[in-house]
Amino acid sequence: MSHPIGTFEATVLEHGLGKASTGTECFEVKFQTDAGTITGWFYLTEGSKDYTIEKALAMGFSGDSLKELGGDCLVGNVCEIVIQNDTYNGKTGPKVQFVNRIGEGGRGVKNDPDVAASIAKQFDCILREKKKTLGVTSAPKKPRSDTDGACDPDDIPF
Repeated sequence: MSHPIGTFEATVLEHGLGKASTGTECFEVKFQTDAGTITGWFYLTEGSKDYTIEKALAMGFSGDSLKELGGDCLVGNVCEIVIQNDTYNGKTGPKVQFVNRIGEGGRGVKNDPDVAASIAKQFDCILREKKKTLGVTSAPKKPRSDTDGACDPDDIPF
């Protein structure tokens, strides 16, 4: 039976460094959650090595050498894992996608209202122009107090 999808508190059961069946070097971790066990493979390629090290740190790694991940230094540590469906070689199944420290929430969706307002102000002009060009209409909304809807070239961020 495969592990369910979702976010879980997880305990590290075992871990090690090695190579995947493809020959790619990886950090492998077996986790226990309330819903079962799942193994995560975190690759050490040029494109993923930084993120893999971040995941090890989120699992509580505090060593000075990755060689220590070949032992049992993380066994018993608790973290949060996010499991999502992944398709590989035509087969879909659960995959440990994210690893976070407990309570840190990780790289999920973020929405800071002040940042969102700043970003929207920069790009709303482009959105209005693109909608006009494509003939996309919106539901009626309240009038804007800051502008009549016209684009100011100074609003475009590039």
